[in-house]
Amino acid sequence: MPMPTDVNGRDGKGRFASGSGNIGRPRGAKSRHARDLSALVRALSNRAYEALAGAIDKRERWAIELYFKLSLPHGLTMEMHGTTIEDIETATADGDISFEQAKALIANKRDGKAINELDEHRAMMKEILEKLPKR
Repeated sequence: MPMPTDVNGRDGKGRFASGSGNIGRPRGAKSRHARDLSALVRALSNRAYEALAGAIDKRERWAIELYFKLSLPHGLTMEMHGTTIEDIETATADGDISFEQAKALIANKRDGKAINELDEHRAMMKEILEKLPKR
């Protein structure tokens, strides 16, 4: 037996009912859950900022890391010059950088090496072409 449609165009389970003139959820309609969550986040935002600021004032490492993770542009904020794979492994083991940061650093090193090798190959090709007899 079908569920009756209520006055808001929904069926007995709260879903948008199909039927004449109602093809489903209207464009731009937000679910009740998303709307409630958004209101909760807005209501708690000032308290969350105050709690984070308090943790930063107490020099809580997690709070400082969270602040910079959310505030700075995506990516690493450390010097890249002279960093070796061993330095990256040590920093990861010591907990100074995360595994994701280590992965990004290693990928950066690998890509830089590939670019340098490509430049070397181009120079070698140019040298070989210069030695070939001209036609």
